Amino acid sequence: MKRALAIVAVVASSRAVAADPIPPGAIGILFGLHSGTGADAKRIGLGYYEFGGEASWQPTSPARRWGFTARVSTLFGTSPQKWFFMSGTNATAAQVEDLHTLQMDATVGLRVRPSANPGRFITLRVGAEALRANQPIPPHDQRAFVRAIASVGIDQYIAGTALLSVDVRYGVVAGGGPDQLSLIAGIGVIGP
Repeated sequence: MKRALAIVAVVASSRAVAADPIPPGAIGILFGLHSGTGADAKRIGLGYYEFGGEASWQPTSPARRWGFTARVSTLFGTSPQKWFFMSGTNATAAQVEDLHTLQMDATVGLRVRPSANPGRFITLRVGAEALRANQPIPPHDQRAFVRAIASVGIDQYIAGTALLSVDVRYGVVAGGGPDQLSLIAGIGVIGP
């Protein structure tokens, strides 16, 4: 009888844990790499994000395999003219020693749970981004751009208190602005 009660208690507690909602919010820090694409590979060069931050809201029920997501982020990046592992210059179009950028974006999208693991999601997002550079970027010699952005990534919940995210983002400006590909990782705390 005691054994049957213990089994019922374990089963009941596991169902209660499985039914717990996933916290809908997260706020955290970001870091990563970026590079121009096509002709912008020489204009912008290879760079890194010194630091950044993001806030996201993604209400997802444990009973569903998908949910919506919204995110805002800010990234401070640099593209040095010379890297320690490169023999030539990196940002050949740079008119000052280093290209520094500020990127702010807002995206919306879907999160899909690909397996039975309730803490892992594939994310698909689209949105808009403002890019500001410390120097003019050819061919139009502008410093400020607004562009479309798309991302695909993975969100992994860790120990019920943190969210690890890895995204590949692509930003494109119509009419000759800089196109950029980024690999971004972030860690944040989760909550209501």
